[in-house]
Amino acid sequence: MDCLSSCSVNYSVDDVIKKLLAAEQIALTAESVTGKYDMIVSNPPYIRTEEISRLDEEVKLHDPWIALDGKEDGLYFYRLIVKDSIRYLNKGGYILFEIGFDQGKDVSELLKNEGYEEIEIKKDLAGLDRVVMGRYNKE
Repeated sequence: MDCLSSCSVNYSVDDVIKKLLAAEQIALTAESVTGKYDMIVSNPPYIRTEEISRLDEEVKLHDPWIALDGKEDGLYFYRLIVKDSIRYLNKGGYILFEIGFDQGKDVSELLKNEGYEEIEIKKDLAGLDRVVMGRYNKE
């Protein structure tokens, strides 16, 4: 089964979203999620706090602060999710993150340090780093 088709194996998208909404904004926590999954997909807040005031008005006025603020270095939620994710992935499961254009290396390193393999950075249509994915092959 390939990576993208496996996301429908366990739950519908709505079920997964409901289970992932948790304490401390959208961070993955043991209290809110149970079970094992083939894939975790996340678009956490990743903008550095100091950069939010410099965003285009369209973004600042459309998205709530809580959806943008990745804390001081923009990696706060990635750290939380990566650390907890291995408890929720089946062997061979994938994690995919949307990232800021300059966060690919840092998020890849977080995954590597937690034991993820096959880590890749994918570019968007503008040629900027946009997605980091990795596979967890341990039990």
